[in-house]
Amino acid sequence: MALPFDQRAALVLHTFGGCTHAETGRILGISESAAKVRVHRARHALVEQLQEWR
Repeated sequence: MALPFDQRAALVLHTFGGCTHAETGRILGISESAAKVRVHRARHALVEQLQEWR
Protein backbone atom coordinates (compact mmCIF):
# COMPACT_ATOMS: atom_id res chain seq x y z
CA MET A 1 0.00 0.00 0.00
CA ALA A 2 1.38 3.41 -0.95
CA LEU A 3 1.79 6.28 1.48
CA PRO A 4 -0.64 9.17 1.18
CA PHE A 5 0.81 11.98 -0.92
CA ASP A 6 1.16 14.42 2.01
CA GLN A 7 3.15 11.91 4.07
CA ARG A 8 5.24 10.78 1.11
CA ALA A 9 6.13 14.37 0.16
CA ALA A 10 7.20 15.24 3.70
CA LEU A 11 9.23 12.04 4.06
CA VAL A 12 11.03 12.50 0.74
CA LEU A 13 11.87 16.16 1.39
CA HIS A 14 13.10 15.55 4.93
CA THR A 15 14.77 12.15 4.69
CA PHE A 16 16.07 12.02 1.14
CA GLY A 17 16.15 15.73 0.29
CA GLY A 18 17.97 16.70 3.46
CA CYS A 19 15.50 19.46 4.36
CA THR A 20 14.90 20.38 7.97
CA HIS A 21 11.39 20.08 9.36
CA ALA A 22 11.07 23.86 9.06
CA GLU A 23 12.15 23.81 5.40
CA THR A 24 9.84 20.88 4.67
CA GLY A 25 6.94 22.75 6.21
CA ARG A 26 7.72 25.90 4.28
CA ILE A 27 7.90 24.01 0.96
CA LEU A 28 4.62 22.19 1.64
CA GLY A 29 2.86 25.24 3.04
CA ILE A 30 2.38 23.75 6.51
CA SER A 31 3.83 24.43 9.95
CA GLU A 32 7.06 22.88 11.18
CA SER A 33 5.14 20.80 13.72
CA ALA A 34 2.79 19.50 11.00
CA ALA A 35 5.84 18.53 8.93
CA LYS A 36 7.25 16.61 11.91
CA VAL A 37 3.95 14.78 12.34
CA ARG A 38 3.77 13.84 8.66
CA VAL A 39 7.34 12.52 8.63
CA HIS A 40 6.69 10.54 11.82
CA ARG A 41 3.45 9.06 10.50
CA ALA A 42 5.08 8.16 7.18
CA ARG A 43 7.94 6.35 8.93
CA HIS A 44 5.49 4.53 11.18
CA ALA A 45 3.38 3.47 8.19
CA LEU A 46 6.46 2.17 6.37
CA VAL A 47 7.51 0.12 9.39
CA GLU A 48 4.01 -1.36 9.59
CA GLN A 49 4.06 -2.22 5.88
CA LEU A 50 7.50 -3.82 6.11
CA GLN A 51 6.46 -5.93 9.09
CA GLU A 52 3.64 -7.38 7.00
CA TRP A 53 6.27 -8.78 4.61
CA ARG A 54 7.90 -10.88 7.35
